Amino acid sequence: MITHVRVRYEDDKQLQTVPVDDVKDFSPRHHQDFKSKSLYLVKWTDDDGESAYYKARILALGDSEDFAHAEKERTRIPKRAFSPASSDCENEPESPVKEKTKNKTASGKESRLLNLLKNKKEKMKRLAKNQDEPHAKKQHREETGSGPLRKAQETIEHLEEQIEKKSAVIRHLKRLIEEKDSEVAQLRRLNVDLQDKVISALEDMKGYRIMEKTYCNKSFGSPSLVEDPQDPLTERTAHPSDQQSNNSEMMVDIGRGLMVKKAAWEYVQCHNKDSLFIKDLLVTVWSKDVLKERSLQGKHCPRFPDRPRKAPLTPWKLDVMRDCYRVRLERQGVPAGVLPLAVKQMNHFIVEKLADIEKLTKRAKDNQGPADA
Repeated sequence: MITHVRVRYEDDKQLQTVPVDDVKDFSPRHHQDFKSKSLYLVKWTDDDGESAYYKARILALGDSEDFAHAEKERTRIPKRAFSPASSDCENEPESPVKEKTKNKTASGKESRLLNLLKNKKEKMKRLAKNQDEPHAKKQHREETGSGPLRKAQETIEHLEEQIEKKSAVIRHLKRLIEEKDSEVAQLRRLNVDLQDKVISALEDMKGYRIMEKTYCNKSFGSPSLVEDPQDPLTERTAHPSDQQSNNSEMMVDIGRGLMVKKAAWEYVQCHNKDSLFIKDLLVTVWSKDVLKERSLQGKHCPRFPDRPRKAPLTPWKLDVMRDCYRVRLERQGVPAGVLPLAVKQMNHFIVEKLADIEKLTKRAKDNQGPADA
């Protein structure tokens, strides 16, 4: 049974034999059941009796505390860089035959390299002299003869052909790049011209709208809104004199038989902002007293579950407003692909106007309460 462990601490490289229980999370089953390259946590007890765990390597496992003293310490013998036999051979003088063969091999390699360099220089000189002659390459190939030099010459010629092909491809790509650059410059000029035209058109349209707004403000005052004659929830409390004046005013059909005052309709059309156009058109079609008790679709409000549902706005009148808004956007030059998404913003404007009316009504009630008290 394994009872003790021989360890070497990593901090101070001190050797010590400790019980197996002092090694944290270590339960060996045989004498080789440990990893020599792994670090274990081993308890170290000071002279004062204080103990702590430190990192250490396990060297051996034993059955008693004295097994480490019996085991001989291993001493590492450094490897020799050379053996005695080889050193003796090196000290001996080489034989004349071996030395001659060695010198012959070295001189043979050097001579081949020198010959290759010499032949290459001569070839370059001949090419420089005969570059104007039509058969210079053929004559040079015949002069070189056979062997490694001819293969090297063929390789050089092949590389020159490849370089020529690549150079032709590079020149072609450069021409394409120049053509593309000219096209990009032309497109850039056209884009600048188009931007100038668009900016000038927008400035002209802006000036036209300012003139139109000034004319509308001078021609028409604040809109006099009408009660909804077809809405059953509309309350009529006007005096007979007011009714006579309303009947005398001109009415206009904005679509599907929906009649509003001409002055109010012309005032609504003078707005530059789409939100003001929708909100004033909403108050033109319905009165504020009617809008207090209405919602867009008559749905239950999730924020105020205790409140009763309000009656929805008349669907066909909303369709008339939507048609008027669509015609307005088309006149403004909104693209057909963006038009359906822009028309959907009408519901958002209507909800905002209804919320504003509700806030004003609540504020008026709050101000009226203290005054009555």
